[in-house]
Amino acid sequence: MAQIPSTIVNLLKKTLDCNNVERDVREFENVDTFNTNNKIKGYLVVKNGKYNGSMIITSINGVVLEKPNIVYNIPNLNYPYTKKSRKEKKIEFLPKSHFKSIKGFTSYCFMNKWNGTNIVIYKYKDNENNVYVSGKTKGYSILQNNDKYDINFFDLTMNVLKRMNVIENDKIITNLNNIELNNDFLKYFDLFLKNDEINGISFELCGTEEKHLVKYDFDIDLKPLQFLFNNGKIKPCIEFTKDIKISNEMEDILLNHVYTFGNYDEFIKVLQKLQNNSLQLNENYRKENNLQHQYEYDHFITEGNVLYLLDNNGFAVDRNYIFKLKPTDVEQVHWEQFGEKHTKLVDEAVKKVELRQLEMNIENLRQELDMGDKGWGKFGKQVLNYLKDKYQIELTDESIDKKRSKEEVEFEESDKKKVKME
Repeated sequence: MAQIPSTIVNLLKKTLDCNNVERDVREFENVDTFNTNNKIKGYLVVKNGKYNGSMIITSINGVVLEKPNIVYNIPNLNYPYTKKSRKEKKIEFLPKSHFKSIKGFTSYCFMNKWNGTNIVIYKYKDNENNVYVSGKTKGYSILQNNDKYDINFFDLTMNVLKRMNVIENDKIITNLNNIELNNDFLKYFDLFLKNDEINGISFELCGTEEKHLVKYDFDIDLKPLQFLFNNGKIKPCIEFTKDIKISNEMEDILLNHVYTFGNYDEFIKVLQKLQNNSLQLNENYRKENNLQHQYEYDHFITEGNVLYLLDNNGFAVDRNYIFKLKPTDVEQVHWEQFGEKHTKLVDEAVKKVELRQLEMNIENLRQELDMGDKGWGKFGKQVLNYLKDKYQIELTDESIDKKRSKEEVEFEESDKKKVKME
């Protein structure tokens, strides 16, 4: 990577939390697939965390921008569980003191967790203040098809945009003045285009034509998720017109509605109820379709929900406080014995690392596998052997032998006792 100008280095550090730019960012130069006369150049954040996938556009068609464009992406979603329980693959929600200490946290909302690929439609400007509208996936500065995995991100997104009548001459139009706003997509897309404070809008590209884990009853769609503001703030794509106090008598939990945070115990009960509801939906679906619980496509009807902690103005209080709330049948893929369902998880992790153009290393692999020290100490060898056998990817981690988990040692000791007894 060529030397980065000091002004851009300072911007990356101050705005996108990239303290080690050599490690945290990747330089790009691509033809904008929605505005093919433009070649954009800049730096993409590859550091895991709340700015992963965000970028700075520094030049257009070789002309250095007087004011670089910062394009925010969605953060990596966290779990609302304690670190200890995550390491031990258990579910223990964050304590009352944690939520009480969050500055500005007054309310929250739940949204459906759509199971697909995140697409950000964003605006950028040249030195003449011309506005261009484009799109990107998390690992790229642009939106393009992927031939290796036969995933047509660009084509599928274009299909939806054309269906919504927001494409003209193969470009995304910059206003919807002549279009009836008769669905959620158009309503939120119009707000994105009209509001100069909004830099991007995040969608989930999902459906039967973009298969992941959940079986949907539609071919392809772009589901609105979040507004991404110029100052880095996030606001979920929901109506901010209702303020519903949760009570024990409340039977239904409404998605896309704002709730006042009051009693911690009631709040946790709602989280548990949502998780249980999602699990019940999946179990009923498998029963109706005579399916076993397997971690693969067509065996789930939902991936759960997303929890946003909000301030008085409806913004997420921080990029770290957007949580994924998955049902236990998705959440707990037990690493008791390395088998077929775990090889599928490794396959999916390899795919994500490559699609995001990340370095194939232990850190990124574990991040996508969501494996803590305990799980990695127990099954790291099997994962690395599988990578070597299937993908000819050779990674080494000397710590595996040095930091074997207590459970692994106890398991082997119990096996030895069984042999003696026999």
